[in-house]
Amino acid sequence: MTPYPVKPHRQEEHPRAELNALLEAMRHVLETWAYLPSGHIGEPVEGPAKLSLERSVRMTGQEQAFLNVRTLPELGSMLYQYARGEEGGVEGDEDAFNEFVNIYCGHLMTYLWGKERAHFKPYLPLPSTPSDWPAADPSAACVFITEDIPVEVRLWIGIEKD
Repeated sequence: MTPYPVKPHRQEEHPRAELNALLEAMRHVLETWAYLPSGHIGEPVEGPAKLSLERSVRMTGQEQAFLNVRTLPELGSMLYQYARGEEGGVEGDEDAFNEFVNIYCGHLMTYLWGKERAHFKPYLPLPSTPSDWPAADPSAACVFITEDIPVEVRLWIGIEKD
C-alpha cells in the first residue's frame, strides 16, 4: 500500500455543495470510466504530499475556477492499461491521466453548475506543481484512495485571471 498520511475531513472547512461535487464527480469517473473503486479518506495533507503526477485546469466562463489533481505515476499506468489492455510507457500513461482529468473536469462542472450553466471556454489539463496553484486556500479539497494509490483534488472557485 502507498503510504499517505490521512488528514481527517472537517466539513466546516469547505462549502458543502463544492465538496460534494468533487466527491460525486470523482466517484462517478473512477467507477464508470476507469472501472476503479474509490474511497474518500479526508483532506490533502499539508506540505504537500510527494505525488509526482499532477495536472491543473484553469477554467474560464460564467465563473473562474482552477482545478488541481495529483497522484502517483502508477495511476496513469493503471488508467492506460485499463483503457488499452497493454502497457503505455511514460508518455502513454501521462496521456491517460490527462484524459482522466479532462473527463473529471467535465463531470465536475456539471455537478457544480448543471448542464446549462457549465459552459466554459475550452480547457486543457496542463502539467503543474504546487508553485502554480492560486495563493488562496482552495474552495474545496479532498483525497481518494483507488487501488492503494492516493488522488488529491483541489478546487478554487472565483479566482482572478492571471
